[in-house]
Amino acid sequence: MALLHIQMESRALHMPVPLDVILPQEAGGASRPYKALYLLHGSGGCQSDWLLNSNLYRYVKHLPLAVILPAGNNSMYVDTCAGQDYTGYLAWELPAVCEDWFPLSRSREDRYIGGFSMGGYGAFHTAMTYPEQFSRAISLSGAVDGSTIYHDDEDLSGQAVNLLGPESEFFGGPNDLMALADKLADRSLDQLPRFLSLCGNQDYLLEDNLIFNEYMERSGIPLEFESWDGSHNWDFWDSAICRALEWLEIPGRI
Repeated sequence: MALLHIQMESRALHMPVPLDVILPQEAGGASRPYKALYLLHGSGGCQSDWLLNSNLYRYVKHLPLAVILPAGNNSMYVDTCAGQDYTGYLAWELPAVCEDWFPLSRSREDRYIGGFSMGGYGAFHTAMTYPEQFSRAISLSGAVDGSTIYHDDEDLSGQAVNLLGPESEFFGGPNDLMALADKLADRSLDQLPRFLSLCGNQDYLLEDNLIFNEYMERSGIPLEFESWDGSHNWDFWDSAICRALEWLEIPGRI
């Protein structure tokens, strides 16, 4: 398993951005088109959070799976009012670059996206905006009600309008996950990603997740939800990413 630290120029974001990549390294130098998980961090964090705070590297060490760890820069991973296209970056630019640089599959079926907290929102938002790009999406303690940052999130509340626009225009707009669910409701199941939501029973975002999960169910969009004892912290996210990797059903070992 190789660990790469990269600085790349992003046209979608109009700036250089850091990127960490965990890449399978097979004996004898063999390589194959690997599946890829684009894994997002939460607010106030950086692309290295998963490496510094969880056992992710150990969990994927023998899996034929690349893990791409981009920087989100407190952006909510949306197209910001400042003109940075984080959704397009995650859905199109970053996969295209990584699939050119590394032996990654170009098939939608082998491309996944996930994240925790702000990253859980970003993963669902990206997959629901561009469902043709990802076959599975994972939210761990996701901030699935993006409107809460206008009032509640100490890290992002001052930036809410710059990121998401006026609060009065949020509901029903491109950053409202429930509005995105409405747009996906008429699609056939084979055109939709599969969704997994995991949240701790003591997490302050649990109620938001339960409300969103129920809305997805009413919209006819399959979402699997699991919860167990845990709070909004790395103890939970470490166990949750382990469960998420099981859910991805990556075949074989290296």
